[in-house]
Amino acid sequence: MLRRDMIQPSQLLFPLSCLVGGIMLQDGLRPYLTVWPFLACLAATVLMWRWPRAQSLGIGVSVLVLGMLLTGREQTRLTFADDGQWHVADAVVVSEAVEKPKTVAADLLMVSTRRKVKAYFWKDGRSLALRPGDGISLSARIENTDSVRLGTFAYGRFLLTGGFTGRCYVRGSDWQPRVLPLGTLPWTDRLRIRALRLRHQLLQRCRALAARPHLWAP
Repeated sequence: MLRRDMIQPSQLLFPLSCLVGGIMLQDGLRPYLTVWPFLACLAATVLMWRWPRAQSLGIGVSVLVLGMLLTGREQTRLTFADDGQWHVADAVVVSEAVEKPKTVAADLLMVSTRRKVKAYFWKDGRSLALRPGDGISLSARIENTDSVRLGTFAYGRFLLTGGFTGRCYVRGSDWQPRVLPLGTLPWTDRLRIRALRLRHQLLQRCRALAARPHLWAP
């Protein structure tokens, strides 16, 4: 039996709005918050137990600061400290290779840091043959997402929302195929790579069948 004093969905609207507000507010701020402002707001909220309205306001402020804190930490995780510097690393292809007019785009997962980078390879036979799960060793200058723009389009923000740490351009002479043990990756990444491999195999079969329409004839 439901009681009148139970939490109603409408009562969650205020803290949820504060959380979203904190995420949006922190999205444009530097530097990022530490945990201490959140703990201070939380402690002040507990001490306001005699004043319900003030305590409700304190809860809202605490949730807002929490949203800012979580967003700041995630942005810090997705940011290279040495923006624009050369990185020599092993990586695994975690997407289908997409042919562009002059390059081949692919998502890379850095093995050592487990960070995702949007890579643009010089278009040649090797880059066009990249498949999900392929291991490579590369040397490239990685740009932070904060410094990436395409005209008026905030391409860096688009990359950030996709979980990318940045982007890089890789010349044909700056990467080589390499067999990498995927056992060092988290199980979620390994599962995703297997799913992408299976998807790629199915797409290849469908394309092969589409190229031979006589097989479908009665």
